[in-house]
Amino acid sequence: SVSLWEKGRLVSTGLGIENETSKGVWIRGLDTHRGAIVYGLFGMPADGNRIFHLSKDKRKRGFYGHTFSMHDVKFIEDGETLVSLGGDRELKIWNTDNFEQRLAIRESEIFSCLAVSPDESMIAAGTREGPVFLYHAPHEELPMQPKAD
Repeated sequence: SVSLWEKGRLVSTGLGIENETSKGVWIRGLDTHRGAIVYGLFGMPADGNRIFHLSKDKRKRGFYGHTFSMHDVKFIEDGETLVSLGGDRELKIWNTDNFEQRLAIRESEIFSCLAVSPDESMIAAGTREGPVFLYHAPHEELPMQPKAD
């Protein structure tokens, strides 16, 4: 079970996976931004892996993000955007206001980890096979592109 603590006080438990823990589900990806929390679940059924967003006012929203194994998730663009990786070989970009997918990039390797540069200009996606894919971060005026060597 997932529990949320604030200043040493238990605020909430479960957070969306209270009925899934017996099925071998665990958190695989967690990030925070100004009081909001986002986390992804690994081990959900084949119809998709859920990503949960808990806003500053403790509103919880869950949505299906990937068709296989949620691997990592990060906030970017001042918390307005999420980047997620899945075992489905996809890197996805989401709006946090409506949780609509803005972009999906499919690669030949299975993603395993995600990092964002401090200035949010680059996104690095590591794979279990070894390669690391680098992308220029998405912005309203510039679509996400692989970084040129």
